[in-house]
Amino acid sequence: MSNVFFLSLLALGISLNGVTALPTEKAFAAPIPTDISYLPNDCPAPNASGKSIITTWDGSEYLCENNTNYISGDITGIIAYSLKDCADACATFTQFNGGCDSFTHDADLARSYTINNGANCWLKKTKSSDGKNVDYNGSSATLIKKVVA
Repeated sequence: MSNVFFLSLLALGISLNGVTALPTEKAFAAPIPTDISYLPNDCPAPNASGKSIITTWDGSEYLCENNTNYISGDITGIIAYSLKDCADACATFTQFNGGCDSFTHDADLARSYTINNGANCWLKKTKSSDGKNVDYNGSSATLIKKVVA
């Protein structure tokens, strides 16, 4: 029996092998990107060494820079509702594919979604030789400690 079929039965509240799932009253609906203007986007407060570090779900660490856009090196763009979501996506990409060592997150979701191919978080292969520029909607970070799985 396929997992999709089994999960469909459970979603309908049908019991199978003693496992029953009841339909929920409320379904989750993600916010519509064009309805959200600004998201929180500040880097974490600096640590004792004066560095702003984002730690991802796997323990990897990224050095964060406010008001910064890394110009090129894009792997892909996604929607991320927070700077931490963008960092976690980079860490996940690295776990499966390697190569994501930096990212840029744009706080102006509605604008970014509309003009930047439906994305506000760009996973990057390198910070790029093209450098960076000032972007008051953006924060970017570079991998400084990778956790090997």
